[in-house]
Amino acid sequence: MIIETFVVSEDEVKQRLDAVLLHRYPDFSRAHLQKMVKTARILVSERMVKTGYKLRLGDKVEVQIDAPSSFDAKPEDIPLDILYEDEHLLCVNKPAPMVVYPSPGHREGVLVNAVLNHYPDLPNMDGAERPGVVHRLDKDTSGCILLSKTAESHIALLALFKARKIKKHYIAICHGEPSSQEGIVDEPIGRSTKDWISMRLSKLGKQALTNYKVRSINNGISLIDAYPHTGRMHQIRLHLTHLGCPILADSLYGKEKSFYLSSLGKNHTKKETALLTRHALHASEITLEHPITNKLMTIQAPMAEDMQLAIDSLGL
Repeated sequence: MIIETFVVSEDEVKQRLDAVLLHRYPDFSRAHLQKMVKTARILVSERMVKTGYKLRLGDKVEVQIDAPSSFDAKPEDIPLDILYEDEHLLCVNKPAPMVVYPSPGHREGVLVNAVLNHYPDLPNMDGAERPGVVHRLDKDTSGCILLSKTAESHIALLALFKARKIKKHYIAICHGEPSSQEGIVDEPIGRSTKDWISMRLSKLGKQALTNYKVRSINNGISLIDAYPHTGRMHQIRLHLTHLGCPILADSLYGKEKSFYLSSLGKNHTKKETALLTRHALHASEITLEHPITNKLMTIQAPMAEDMQLAIDSLGL
């Protein structure tokens, strides 16, 4: 058993305990966290409370977590689309909807299980459930993801991310058109006070910067390049929504769970197949100095098939 504690921050005041827990522990399901509260494995200021308890500034929350071994990554024979590899690091083209590492409800079919099947000696610097992981992508985001193959490269890659020396390029298909064809969104991001899983723009949140440039527009749909300078959860999705351009099929911040061509007024039948069933966001490119050799390198991931079909179908 591992015991973790945190003190309620200013932007968490008056939020429900279970909502804050879900944001702080995104690998756990809402039901699992609620059960932990009800069985006194989560205490607030050394006392039991209800899951809907409204947090106060300075409340000390104690969380008893099962040992990481219960969620250990295990090798699975899953194909990998390897974009680059050497003795120090690996870059994989992650498909959607693949989860990066094991968590409650996602113990099989995850990326690190596939990687372990090919590379069983990945460093366990951050727990046995996250071997080699130095950053993550949302389940429904496809594209480039880096993994370390040695302890030395793991530490170096984490330092590069922390120093914001790794540049990432994303491509998104969005509703609408920004008022400017290119620019920067500088809007802090914090936890939502309304639901379990979403984030929000908040002056009390952490700094978040995203450059964007419109690549093409057709029939009210835009193809947009996004270049995040920071790595906040759901950053690009929120920032593009802020521009009035929510990503297609983004069920959290957009207009629909799935996107159909009929949304554009085209003829269709009741048996129409959705063009997109996940948010249209692809991690297209990552640029960095190699953590060991210091050589500048850029790795690209080909466009995901579903997004390429959407781009072609929408005339973008």
